Amino acid sequence: MKKNFLFAFVLLLANNLYAVDIFVNPNVMPGAVPNTYTTLVAAFNASNNGDRVFIKSGSYTTQAITLTKSLIISPDTSGGSVTMSDGFYVTGFAGMKLQILGITAPYLTANPGSATSVDRAKIYVIDCQFNNLTIDQDNYDVSCARTWVVNNTTFRKGNFVISKTNNLYVNAEPGGGNVADSINKIMIVADTIEGVLKYSGDNFKMIIANNLLNQLFITKWNWYSGNINYILNNEFVSGAIIHFPTLNVPYYNFDISNNIFNSFSFYTQVPSGGNYCVSCNDASNNFRIYGSNMVIQGAYAGNSWCGSYYCYYSISGNPNANSCPFPNIDVPGVFRWSYNGFTLSGSG
Repeated sequence: MKKNFLFAFVLLLANNLYAVDIFVNPNVMPGAVPNTYTTLVAAFNASNNGDRVFIKSGSYTTQAITLTKSLIISPDTSGGSVTMSDGFYVTGFAGMKLQILGITAPYLTANPGSATSVDRAKIYVIDCQFNNLTIDQDNYDVSCARTWVVNNTTFRKGNFVISKTNNLYVNAEPGGGNVADSINKIMIVADTIEGVLKYSGDNFKMIIANNLLNQLFITKWNWYSGNINYILNNEFVSGAIIHFPTLNVPYYNFDISNNIFNSFSFYTQVPSGGNYCVSCNDASNNFRIYGSNMVIQGAYAGNSWCGSYYCYYSISGNPNANSCPFPNIDVPGVFRWSYNGFTLSGSG
């Protein structure tokens, strides 16, 4: 044991000793200043795992850059900013730790990598701006803070905190569902999501809290009975739309509390591969209303999400709100709905 500890300590010390600071400054003569390069590509090519790459604030015309090392990438001064004409691709590996701070670029995209589910490639994005952020690969873990993604943010595991995006998509990795993992979680906290938040990940429990939201689609989630999925303290803008499953749901483990709902509609979902869905509406596929707030729609006729995420189904009979309550009272588990301004017929 003592030998193993000593070896680990020496290895850590060696990594710290040999990590270097690399600088990018297009205004210096090539080779005039040690560890200083005039282009981003040259600096990244010269870097090694553990290095810090400091970039002189300004705008850079560059090609797409593929990052394959554990690095810290940052402007060279506190509060500085770096704008790139092209973006980043990341090819992750087990144990990768990549930090990107203060960068504006068209995109940050993950390639398939060699990381594993027990030793993920970790990406930290702080004070950045991208048009699109797409970490839609298995075995990555991305954490964004104080970051603006103009269009779409997509990941399978990670956190999105104190940030802003138009659409946020959380997708699933293989092997999700009733996964007994009470430690790992996906946190979407203190954000502004102007378009759609579509949550389809069933690998990890969720915390969606203190956000400003517009459209919320919950299609799958981790339903391990030892976990609770939280949707707390969010404000839904006027005209917001919420989509939630009620049929074929394996288990409810939700606490939806203290949210502010302005004028909004509440839909249940129609069938789609792997999603939990509903098949109760009136015979003419019209809306059904619970009280004065919640609306359950049957067939999504004319809805832009049809065809790509959801599909149609046939209806027989004429069920009413009492025979098809939401949440589905026949589904086991807990669906806690409290302090949201109105009640649901099946909640408790």
